[in-house]
Amino acid sequence: MLQLPPAPNWSGLHPLLTHFPIVLFLLLPLLLILAGVSRKNTNHAFLGAALVVMLMATAFLYLTYSTGIARATAFENNPAAASAITHHRALGGYALSAFTVATGLFSVALLVRRKLKLEDMRDLTPWIPVGFFVFYILGVFWLILTAHEGAKLSHTLLLSHAVQ
Repeated sequence: MLQLPPAPNWSGLHPLLTHFPIVLFLLLPLLLILAGVSRKNTNHAFLGAALVVMLMATAFLYLTYSTGIARATAFENNPAAASAITHHRALGGYALSAFTVATGLFSVALLVRRKLKLEDMRDLTPWIPVGFFVFYILGVFWLILTAHEGAKLSHTLLLSHAVQ
């Protein structure tokens, strides 16, 4: 009889949840480009989809961060791993903060656009979209560094720890 593998515990979900918000945040520019090249009266659908993707990605980023903290407790007794995990966690916190601010600014921009009945995002004051863009780029930068550190942890420290 075929038996399914056991479901991972909360800390074991970290590797499973990690890639989902990364993909969603990297999909976002495609939706924004589509909104930018679509007609002014129909680009609201792409902007709405972009907001939903951002909210989902940010929520999954919080879940990923939480499972990462739980996973880090398993390596508290390994000083080399603990140092690398602390660095990985700090970078993840920066990415989480940047994407939270970017999502908030994007939500505010869409809300202001809707309340003022503006047809184009360029009709807004430039500071909200520019602020969103800056925090989004910072988030992507920190997300890439976090992913790189996580890959180093997975492929070197944690695997060598499992072999010993």
